[in-house]
Amino acid sequence: PVAVRIAAGNIRLNGVATLVRAICAAGVDDRRFAVAGGFDLIVANILAGPLVGLAPSIRRRLAPGGTIVLSGLLVHQANRVVAAYRAQGLRLVRSEVREGWVTLTLTLR
Repeated sequence: PVAVRIAAGNIRLNGVATLVRAICAAGVDDRRFAVAGGFDLIVANILAGPLVGLAPSIRRRLAPGGTIVLSGLLVHQANRVVAAYRAQGLRLVRSEVREGWVTLTLTLR
C-alpha cells in the first residue's frame, strides 16, 4: 500500500494519470488486471523469488510485442530470473546494473 501511494503521487506529478494506474494486489491474477489484449508494458520492482514465481502469470498479462521491465534484483539473482522468463517465451533485450542492483528488460520473441 505504501508503494502504491507513492507511485500514485508520482503518476500525478508526471501528468500521466490518464495513462497509468497504481493498484495494490496480491498478484497479477487479480481480476483488475484482466485487460483484453494484455498490457504493452509491465513493470515489476520486487524480489527475485516472487518474480520467478510470477513469470507465467506476468507472461499471460503481456500483450503481443509487449515489454516487461523487472527490477529489485541483486546481480547474482539475474540469471535465475532471466531463465524463468525465457521459459515463458521472452527474450532479454537489456540488462543494466546500478550500485549492485539489476534491471532487466524483456520482450516476447
